[in-house]
Amino acid sequence: MLIVLFLPLLAVGQSKEEHSIVNELIEKKAYYEAIPILKKMVNEDNNSNLNYKLGLCYYLTDEKIKSIPFFEEAIKSVTKKHKFNDVLQTQAPLDAFYYFANAQHYNGNIILAFEYYNKFYKHASKKSKLKQSALVGLYQCEVADELINHPIEYVIDNLGDTLNSDLSEYRPVISVDGSEIYFTSNRLRPDKSNQNIINPKTGNHYEDIYVSYRTKNGIWSNPQYLNFCEPTQNDASVSLSFNGEIIFVYKGSTGNGDIYYSNLNNLNYEQVKPFPAKDLNSMFNESHASMSVDGNEIYFVSDRKGGYGGKDIYRIRRMPDGTWSKAYNLGPEINSENDEESPFIGADGKTLYFSSNGKKSMGGYDIFVSQMNTLGEWSTPKNLGYPLNTFGDDLYYSTMANGFTGIYASNNKLSKGFFDVYFVQSKTSYYKNVTIFKGHIKPSNHQTLPKGITVRVKDLTENSTSKIYKPRLRDGGYVLNLKPCHSYSISYYYNDKMFYNTKNLVPCNSSYQEIHEEIILDVVNLKVIDKKVDEKSR
Repeated sequence: MLIVLFLPLLAVGQSKEEHSIVNELIEKKAYYEAIPILKKMVNEDNNSNLNYKLGLCYYLTDEKIKSIPFFEEAIKSVTKKHKFNDVLQTQAPLDAFYYFANAQHYNGNIILAFEYYNKFYKHASKKSKLKQSALVGLYQCEVADELINHPIEYVIDNLGDTLNSDLSEYRPVISVDGSEIYFTSNRLRPDKSNQNIINPKTGNHYEDIYVSYRTKNGIWSNPQYLNFCEPTQNDASVSLSFNGEIIFVYKGSTGNGDIYYSNLNNLNYEQVKPFPAKDLNSMFNESHASMSVDGNEIYFVSDRKGGYGGKDIYRIRRMPDGTWSKAYNLGPEINSENDEESPFIGADGKTLYFSSNGKKSMGGYDIFVSQMNTLGEWSTPKNLGYPLNTFGDDLYYSTMANGFTGIYASNNKLSKGFFDVYFVQSKTSYYKNVTIFKGHIKPSNHQTLPKGITVRVKDLTENSTSKIYKPRLRDGGYVLNLKPCHSYSISYYYNDKMFYNTKNLVPCNSSYQEIHEEIILDVVNLKVIDKKVDEKSR
C-alpha cells in the first residue's frame, strides 16, 4: 500500500537516483552531461522544476536562446521555498524569473526582460546573489531602449568563414598597420595534431592562438596556430606591442590565470614566460593587458582585492631603472561595482577602450571609450553605441593606428559560433597628435630579405638615443610611432653596418597622419635602388 501511495510522486521511468545524478552534475558544473538526462526527464514529467534545471544547463553553457522555452515553462509554477536537492520538488525557484528575463534580454525582448527583472527584484530575498544583477538588468534595458532609438553609423563586417567557424573565435588583436590578426579558437588544428585531445570541461579542443595575414590583394590567409601553443592547455591571445615584436598571452593553467608574453624571433615566437613585473600577476585572476605605444605603460585587468567590484582595470609604469611600478587602480571614473574587461590603450597613449557589463551597458559587456586630459584624469566613459554594442557580450576591441578601423568579438545572436570576430569602420577617431611611419623593405628580383637587418630611429629634435626595430621577415614591414613637428634620422643596418640613411621632418599636424616609405633593396650588394614616399593625413 505504501508503494502505491508514493509512486505518483515520481514520474514513471524516473528514479531518485536520476534526480540525484542530475543535481550532482549541476553542482559539479558538468552541464553538458546533465542536459541529455534532463531532456529525458522533462519528456517524462514536464514539471517546472525540471524545466528550470534544463533551462539553467543551457543558459550556463551559453545557449541562452535555447534556454528560453524551458524557463518559460518553469515560471508557470514558482516557489520561494525551493529546495534544489529535493527529488520530489516540482516547482521552480524564484531565480527562474531572473534567468528568463536575462535570456529574453539577450534575445532582444527588452520589454519582457524588464517585466521579469522587475518581478524577480520585487520578490527576491535581500540575500539573493542575483538581486543586484536584476537591478543592473533593469538599468541596462533602459540604456538599450535609448541606444537602439539613436543608432550610430558603423560598417560592421563578420570576418567570415576564413577566420570564424561554428565554434568560438574571440580575443582578436589587429596589428597597428592592419596586416595581421591574432585570435583564439578551440577548433581542430589544420594539421590535426589535437584531433584526439579534448577538454573534458567543454567537450571541445583546448584553445589555441591563431594568426592570419592580409595578402597583397586584401584577402586574409588561412589561419595558423602559433608554435608555442600546447594541445593539452588553453592559450589565449591578449594583445600585441606596437611594433608587433611581443605578443601577450593569457594562461589559466597556473592557477587563477596570469599574463604571459612571447618575443617574435625571426618568423616564430619564442616559448611564453610570465611577464617580469612583480605587481602585474597575482594570486587572483589577471585576464587581459595592453601595452602603450612607447612600451612604458601596461593597462591590465585583475579581480584582486581592493578594487571597486568584480574585475577592475589597473596600470603599471616602467621605472627609470627598467623595473615596473606598483599597480594603480584607474579609479571609479573607469571602474564600477561590476566587471571591466579587455582594455586597449590607443596609438595616442591617451585614449582607452574597454568593456563593462555595468549599468551603462545595453546588455552583457559593452565597449566604452575614455580619454585622459593633461592632468592625467580620465573622462566619463562613453558607450560606443548600437549596433557596435549589442544585447550580447562585446569585448576585446582594438584599433589600427588611425583609430577608424577596429576589430572586436561578439556573442550576439547573429554570430555563427558562440563568439565571432568582427571588423568595424567608424566615422570617428578619438586619436590626436599621432604620426605613424609605415616602412617596407622590398628585396629586388624576388630575393629573400636577409636576417640581421635592423632599422635605427633617432629623434633629432630631442637628440635622444636611437631605438632599434626589426622589419618582419615575411614581408619586410615595420611600423614607427613618430611625433609631429619632430625631425628623425632613420638608418638601415645589416649586422651593425649601415647601408642607408634618410632624414624625415614630420609635419605639424594635430590630427592623424601616416607616412609610407618603401625602399627597394638590392640584397646582394646591400644597395637601395629605389624609394617611394607617400604621406596621408586626416
